[in-house]
Parts: sequence; C-alpha cells; structure tokens
Amino acid sequence: MKLKLVVVFCFIVIQASAQNYPILWEDHFEDDDFEALKNVGWIYYPERDIQRQFVGQVNGELVVEAGSYGGLVGMGLVETNGVPLVTLDGDGDPDHATVPLLLENSWSSPNQILTVKVKFESFTTSLFEIATRMPIDTRRGDSDPTEAPAYAIYISPLEDYISMVKYSGSMALFAPNSWTYFEKEAFFDFNLDEYYWIKWYLNEGDLKFKIWQGEEADEPGAWFIEAVDPDPRVTGTFTMFSVFGSPPGTNEDGDLFVLDDVVMRSSFENSSVPVEMSLFTAQQNDKKIFLSWWTESETNNYGFYVERKALGDWQEVGFVTGSGTTIEQHNYSFLDDYTANDGPVYYRLKQVDYDASYKYSNIITVNPVVPASFKLEQNYPNPFNSSTVIKYELAERSFIDCYIINLEGQIIKTLVHDEKNAGVYSLHWHGQDAYGSPVASGVYFLVLEADNVVKTQKITLLR
Repeated sequence: MKLKLVVVFCFIVIQASAQNYPILWEDHFEDDDFEALKNVGWIYYPERDIQRQFVGQVNGELVVEAGSYGGLVGMGLVETNGVPLVTLDGDGDPDHATVPLLLENSWSSPNQILTVKVKFESFTTSLFEIATRMPIDTRRGDSDPTEAPAYAIYISPLEDYISMVKYSGSMALFAPNSWTYFEKEAFFDFNLDEYYWIKWYLNEGDLKFKIWQGEEADEPGAWFIEAVDPDPRVTGTFTMFSVFGSPPGTNEDGDLFVLDDVVMRSSFENSSVPVEMSLFTAQQNDKKIFLSWWTESETNNYGFYVERKALGDWQEVGFVTGSGTTIEQHNYSFLDDYTANDGPVYYRLKQVDYDASYKYSNIITVNPVVPASFKLEQNYPNPFNSSTVIKYELAERSFIDCYIINLEGQIIKTLVHDEKNAGVYSLHWHGQDAYGSPVASGVYFLVLEADNVVKTQKITLLR
C-alpha cells in the first residue's frame, strides 16, 4: 500500500521541569487520520519519488516502511515543521492552500526539545535518522532532505551505536565523510521490535541527547551524549524521521520503524512575559479593511484569530500566526475583503497560547465610507473566461437593477434587483444565463440602474 505525502510528529518531556518549556506541537496518532495529514501535517513523498514506500497511521502509531529511491538507496521518511494541516494536489504534493501555511514556517523553532517513542521493528541494513533544523524549500513548501543542511542523530540498531552530527551541501545526507561529528559511535545495546524513548535538546550550540527503555517517566537524569557546536547554525524548523540502507527488491519488504508520542517543545523556558499588545488599528482602504497591531513581547503565543461583527454575531474571519516567545517588538496585519456598507463593523483579536488558553483584545470600530457619487467600475478581469468581478458605488440609499444584456438587447441574467444602502459593493458573474447555463463567447453589456440613472460597461467573454 502506498501513501502520497504525510508527516506525523509528537514529542513529550515529563520531567518536573518540562512544564517550563512550552509545547510547540505534538501528535500522539490517536485519531482516525490514516494519512496523518491532520492535527500535525506530515509530509512524505509519492510513488514517483520513493517507489513502494509505505507511510500510514496504524493502531495509534505512525508506521514508515522504506521503499526504493531510484534503485540506489532504500529510504522511508516523514517530515514536518508542525503545520496543523496538509492537503494534497493530484500529484501527492502540498497543494496551493498548504504551501503558504508551510512557508509561514513558524510552528516550530530551531531551539527545541524533541521527545519521541520509536520502535525499530524490522531492520536488515538500515540506519535510523532524526534530522532537524532543516530549512524550508520555498519552491516546494517542504524541506528537501537531499539539499537541506541539518543536525542529525544516526542510530544503528544492528551495530549498536549512536552518532550526533551536522552536515550541509547537496547530497550530504549520503556522504558521511563530509559530516561534522559531535559523537561518532556511542555504544548502546539495541534489540529489534522493542520500544525506545528518545529525547534531543538543541539550544543555540548546546546539544544533548538521551535514550532509554520502559516508560516515559523512567527517563534517566544524565544525558547520554552532550556536545557543544562552537559555530552553530540556528535556523530551520523542519524535523525529519527516516530510515535508509540498501534498496528492497521488487518482492521484498523494506526496513520499517514505528513512531508514537512525538512532542516538540521550545528549549527556552517560559517566563512571566505576557503577550503585550501596544496598538490595534483598522483602516478601510481600496474597498477592504486593513487591520494592524503591534506586540511589545510574547510568551507561548500560538497566534491571533481575527473576529468581525457586522449585522449579527461575532464571526472568525482569519488567523495570523504568532511569534512564540520573544521580547522583541512584532508587527502583524490582516486584510479583510469586506466593505462596511450597512453600519459600523467591529473587530477584535482572540490571542491563543500553545496550551489553548486565550484572551481577547479591545474592540475597534470601522464606520461606513460613503462614496461621493454613483459609479460603475469596469469589470475585472476583462476579457474573462470563467468569472469576473463587478464593483459599483452608491452615494445614497437607492433601488438598483444590475443585469447583463446581449448584443440584441435581451436581458440574459439579472444580478441585483434590490434596495441598497450607500456604500461600495462587489458581485460576480460566472458567464451563465438566468437558467445557470453557460453563455457563448462574445461581447455583452453590464447595465446598472439607480434612481433613473443608467451606467453601462462592455464585457468580453472568451471561452
């Protein structure tokens, strides 16, 4: 069975001090999301890239089985930056809605504490790798493991050793002679098909690692590997779990590992610094409402939900990702494609922490903008193929008719027949007649009538 593109990642620290380190994201694989695209969106590669790879959420765990990477290497991998949701296009890649979320790249941090439960279920030749601080590939929305620099832990459950390294450069993943080793071969006695807990701490150039069996609460106090990078690279927020070795034959199973209880925390402790907002403003511009706000400092800030209240109840209209924990000033903005025509419009921000606690900002008001005259703008785009936007302005309350006519003067579609307040309006025509049937390519006329005043614009439809 093959999957297309998924990554799941969870991480927990349960020592008494763990609560001082805010959770950035976590995944315990407890839902019914087989492809592991929700809660935390995991990225893995489709059949065209890694043949016969298997990735799936099974029995409350994430299972990864190696496939063949070009017939040269056996490989299976999953990666994420903690993005809450991944949706895929027809080729199994992140779609146009997911890529901007991945490019925000702000769910994780290069300064991190990762905890994960792992089982090396079936290994014949492979190494297991955890790579982190991997930068995003802005062209694709993921982090290309063959190009991205990384800090990595390598585990050989067959030869009983653990390495801590960093690497950079094209295909450096497969070139161990080019790696910088912080620990080359630390001995650890492994058994296949048994669970191990792993904890990896990165804070600037301070690197620490430990591994143990039993329960999470059995975590040893001492670190198994401790190192300092005198020239640290503190960038990149993707983390990858992978296995690589000899490629499996056509009728052979690949090497397989299992992940569970992955939690990613910041390696900066919580402080008493709240999310301190210094300014929140709104301005109606170009028939849209532009919101802007500043924070002087933030702690554990997941982000801001933007809420609007016009004629009814409060509605959530957008989300802006926060900056986690910082003592630096940050500016945020949000553009709401909404025009205040029927009275005042109110906005507020719901600031949410990573632990789901929240608080509201003050409420700001946007009053209607009254146009100076009756105006019909040229539709956009024009010519158009499937849909075009029509905008008009009313200087006073009026009964209006807006309709489309053909070259013979016949009304083929009525768009508006109603009384409207003074204000700025927009609507769409999808190139259909009154019965919902597509009309032919050609020239049409848009007519807008208000209080015996008539405005027209020529529209060109190209199929």
